[in-house]
Amino acid sequence: MAWPITSLTAALLGLGLVALSLFVSFGRRSTGIDLGDGDNPLLSRRIRVHANFIETVPIPLVLLALFEAQGPARELLWITATLLVCGRAAHVAGMLMRNLPLRAGGMLATHAATAIPAFGLLAYASNAV
Repeated sequence: MAWPITSLTAALLGLGLVALSLFVSFGRRSTGIDLGDGDNPLLSRRIRVHANFIETVPIPLVLLALFEAQGPARELLWITATLLVCGRAAHVAGMLMRNLPLRAGGMLATHAATAIPAFGLLAYASNAV
């Protein structure tokens, strides 16, 4: 069975990851720092933004896929997917621009995008048991 909403979300987030990876790579090239951050604050920030993305995307994406497989209302899937993509984008921007409200809003959206399918899966599982 195809999961078009999760597929689109994964594709967008995958491209975001590529962009962040290149951002770190270009930072490394411009500073000449091949490993670690060399105590360079800008490179350190880029690495942390990239790492945070990697830390916070996989689980909500897996939950979204499992939730989509259960066949809930498409509107709820779109809301969740939008929260995840926009939340990650806002958090990245907030970290890079040192904008705490944008960063916090991005994390809040990411948490919501994790909680919605998690609670949905708990509801499906409790009905199946």
